[in-house]
Amino acid sequence: MKYLKGFLLFLLATSVLMPYSAEANSELPKSIGKAPWMYTPHDISDHWARETLLEFLHADIMTGYIEHNNATVNLEPNSPITRAQFIKILSNALELQYNETSPSQSFSDVHSTDWFSKYVEIASSLGIIKGSEGAFHPNSFITRDQATALIIRAFGEDIKTSVPETQLFKDIKTDYWAYDFIQIAKIQGIINGYVDEFRPRELATRAQASTMIKNALLMNLSKDNTEPLLVFEDYLTKRMELIAEKDLIGLFTLTNELTSNYFLSISEGEINFIESLESLKGLELISIETFPNWNTELLYATERYAAIKMTGFKYTLTTRDPIYNMKTIHTETCDGVYNLKKTGKEWKIYSYVPSNYWNN
Repeated sequence: MKYLKGFLLFLLATSVLMPYSAEANSELPKSIGKAPWMYTPHDISDHWARETLLEFLHADIMTGYIEHNNATVNLEPNSPITRAQFIKILSNALELQYNETSPSQSFSDVHSTDWFSKYVEIASSLGIIKGSEGAFHPNSFITRDQATALIIRAFGEDIKTSVPETQLFKDIKTDYWAYDFIQIAKIQGIINGYVDEFRPRELATRAQASTMIKNALLMNLSKDNTEPLLVFEDYLTKRMELIAEKDLIGLFTLTNELTSNYFLSISEGEINFIESLESLKGLELISIETFPNWNTELLYATERYAAIKMTGFKYTLTTRDPIYNMKTIHTETCDGVYNLKKTGKEWKIYSYVPSNYWNN
């Protein structure tokens, strides 16, 4: 896996080794983000769905297979995905909430102690899942037609099209149980198929399932939705002001208010690193110079998700070693794509992928 280079790589390393505690940072609040290595997959660098998989990992929509002993996480993109795993990802992507007016169905193979029970209950209360003969079969692998049906049901009113009259796949006849779901998904760009076949009974892989959900999330794009861009630019302006003032408490508060998931994790690591220059490394922080000439571009926005490309975003960190009276100047460039999602009524930055992430 290709890791982030330069200063961000150092932040990732130090955030794993440096304790996030009041002992190491007596004036800073305790960090609440996960360790950054938990957002750094080792098995998708050359995969066709790597951008989507990384976004879903950064957003905690999916968590992957974590090995704490050697601090690694793998997403296994080509492995089939179970029905329980799929419902979890779908529920997280849409931030589905339990429908109090429609109690969930009881399934004989879903128990309150199961890790997936809450996702199944939510999806059942919303009419997304039906089960079969009183069972959900959570550990069975999901097929492509089943996944398509669940997505169309979950997105409900977001679907703006009716069932097309023309048969779109030669292996999906009009009397097939998932005909309407597959026809709509094809028109909406949620699925592609294999030329003129859909192969409905094939097992969906983790990469395919994630891509289908991501395609559904990108329905109804609108560049008129400038709210996430305004939130992002406001965050950058305030962040630069706080860094220039060396106000780490204020920066920590801002980070917890406007960031989440992976971006929260690396931002807290950065703050802890800056604070530790003096307290842990014996260096004197002389100045942090910011550069105001950065540019932003809204790549896409929906009601829930947005992506913003940024260029020219950097700052210079100057430190001095009091023992040797030696200054060190480091300029950090943070160009790349930033992803935001709307949680409740608030937009928050959850991901950052440097411009050269996949090239180094």
